[in-house]
Amino acid sequence: MPQFVLKHEYVPVSSYFIEHHMREANGTFVKVYLYALNLAFEGKNVETSYIAKQLNLLESDVMQALEYWKNAGILRERDGVIEFGDGTQPAQAAGEPEKPAEKPYAMGAVAKAISEDSSLSDMMQFAQNILGKPISSQDAETLYWFYDKLGFSPEVVLMLLEYCVSKGKTNMKYIEKVAVTWSEMGIRELEQVNCFFEDEQKKSGYLYGLKKILGIKDRPLSQSEEQYLMKWRDVCGMSEEMVALAYEYCVMQTAKLSFPYMDKIIERWQKQGIKTVLQAEEDNRAFRAKNAGAPDSFGNGLDHEELERLARKRMNHE
Repeated sequence: MPQFVLKHEYVPVSSYFIEHHMREANGTFVKVYLYALNLAFEGKNVETSYIAKQLNLLESDVMQALEYWKNAGILRERDGVIEFGDGTQPAQAAGEPEKPAEKPYAMGAVAKAISEDSSLSDMMQFAQNILGKPISSQDAETLYWFYDKLGFSPEVVLMLLEYCVSKGKTNMKYIEKVAVTWSEMGIRELEQVNCFFEDEQKKSGYLYGLKKILGIKDRPLSQSEEQYLMKWRDVCGMSEEMVALAYEYCVMQTAKLSFPYMDKIIERWQKQGIKTVLQAEEDNRAFRAKNAGAPDSFGNGLDHEELERLARKRMNHE
């Protein structure tokens, strides 16, 4: 039986991508997209580290590029498989309902309810001031829906608006998505909102500190990078000092920042119950004593005292 082989000489790139996406993206993102598209046509299953090596990029750059194209609707990830779309429609965010929530109010019902309740009319006036624009009838219906169906008090609705505006978001669709998320999290009362804000402030400080430690400047963290950092804190229970130690170890071994590599180090520490730099040093010394002449716990022969010195230096000076 003859074997039929298609040896492709080119990879088709849609004109829509070129006209509407490529010229808006930076060169690295386009470079990663084209290479990933070529891999897809070849049917290859590779890690992001492979793409980074082939393109002479940092793995974090590859991860950020893939995240960018997912948000642009070019790529979709399903069960660990990345699919290519034509990019003519925005990607459906994970967990986002396919249709907006229905607000089936009779004509004039919302206006009547607002006119009969001074707290609601005040809410609409303050909302207009917060958003810095007039409230349309459709916007008023959405804000009333937060109160009527989600169970938000007028004060919580206004705090929701202030939160979204602080992030530079005034689009009502975005605000509605945040409102639904709050509702699903059980955030409906003022005290719950304040606790949420405190957690957000702590999270922001934590991420900012780690961005400095990891040398990430002039760009935001990608979604996957943020997920790694929050996992190390909330799941693995690691301090910033331990993440800094893992980073220094990673750089000395790979000469670059690699979140997956750091993740392996931190997961090992978690399994071994190692939570402090001193415990990491003790673990390394015990390994060396047991395996004289062998490389250290991670297999590269690096000195944990040097790692600690570098980690402390970075945390104290950056």
